[in-house]
Amino acid sequence: VHVRPGPILQVRDSGPGYGSFINRAGDRFAMAKTARGDGTGLGLAIAFGQTRVLGGRLELRDDGGAVATLILPSRANPQ
Repeated sequence: VHVRPGPILQVRDSGPGYGSFINRAGDRFAMAKTARGDGTGLGLAIAFGQTRVLGGRLELRDDGGAVATLILPSRANPQ
């Protein structure tokens, strides 16, 4: 986890990254690999939804692993 100046929070891991899942990572119940278990795949969908409510944005990318960057507005801007 890396907090940059301003309202930006970045989380990265060193795993395989999002791959083709990145295009549907914000969809409810989307799962990268169903073999991982019985999870419902809501984590990123909830994160995207909450970010929108706060007036920010959540960016996902692959860069030596999965990288999620949460960018919040400097002032509250609920929608």
